Amino acid sequence: MKFMQKPARHALALALACSTIAAAPQAFACAGDGTQLLGSICIVSYVRGCPSGFFPADGRTLTIQQYSALFSLIGATFGGNGSTNFMLPNLNGRVPVGTGPATSISGAAPTSAVALGQLRGAEGVTLTAAQSGVPAHVHPATFTATTGNVQATIPAQTGSGLQMNAAVTTAALSAGGEVSTPVNNNGYWLAGRSGSGSGPYTKTQPGSGTTATLNGISASVDATNLRPTTPAQTITIQAVNGGSVTVNPNTGANAAAATPTLPPQLGLTYCIAWSGLYPSFD
Repeated sequence: MKFMQKPARHALALALACSTIAAAPQAFACAGDGTQLLGSICIVSYVRGCPSGFFPADGRTLTIQQYSALFSLIGATFGGNGSTNFMLPNLNGRVPVGTGPATSISGAAPTSAVALGQLRGAEGVTLTAAQSGVPAHVHPATFTATTGNVQATIPAQTGSGLQMNAAVTTAALSAGGEVSTPVNNNGYWLAGRSGSGSGPYTKTQPGSGTTATLNGISASVDATNLRPTTPAQTITIQAVNGGSVTVNPNTGANAAAATPTLPPQLGLTYCIAWSGLYPSFD
């Protein structure tokens, strides 16, 4: 037994479908008795689904070899590779709309062009700030600080103002070398008066155990503008080293939320005829 080539099988299927048209006086959309037009879509409310000869219009994939007559009518318009398979239209959660060019009717909003099998529209749209019309508002915010050890550097400081360094060397008067007036101011030490020496100067160099007490010597220093010289220092202190900001939501409208655009709807089942009368075209 010889098998026909694929084009021949397709031609035979079309021929049989066309002969059925000639034998049937009329066709009904959801007849379910073979008088429905092949590829037609109808709506039913059956809890058991679509009647015999129909598939749900749910976008399922069919093989061209098995459903060649239906493929010859809708092709791969709704999906499929077009060589071995094709897909049915998917009307789950969708509403059909008429195809054709854009329209502009006086007194009505213009419409855009619609192609067969085109998917368009959305169940919601996110409005921009300009579209939403949200007035200016304030979002309260809270800052929560964290603290910890922080290294701080104190820069060096150059001293200024009055500074005085004084050193007094004294020697006790001994049994010789004491004079009341230094000669040439060279080689003398200040000494307290002691014993029979005339003092208060002496040429005896101060040494261990030769001490004297000076009385009547005083000094005053004005330190109002005195600033000491200090080196740079690095210290560790407790301070704010970070934190987090919590922005509270505003109680007004939320421009970022999707705005529903669905009109009132009712769920019914769309069915597409995979068998029946092959339609004729003028």
